[in-house]
Amino acid sequence: MGLLDKVERGIEKAVRGVFSTGSRAQVEPVEIASRLRREVDNKAITISAGRTLAPNVFDVQLSDDDFRRAQDWGTPLAEELCDVVINHVRSQGYT
Repeated sequence: MGLLDKVERGIEKAVRGVFSTGSRAQVEPVEIASRLRREVDNKAITISAGRTLAPNVFDVQLSDDDFRRAQDWGTPLAEELCDVVINHVRSQGYT
């Protein structure tokens, strides 16, 4: 399974997962995308000169209400989040 497949699978899994964050404010897709980019940067590991590995599976924790909204957005949301992560990984030169 290639990097793109793993990222997509991880994001789809994350969007399907239901976890309560305790927050009452609605989470917007742009906030999820921002947190994913930050997570990529925070968890990237340099293994040699010019080679930095980035994570490709993510758990996104949403309240029940936010999860229902994310379900309504469906596959287009998962695909968009996948694209955000892939573009960020490429722009940072991660592998």
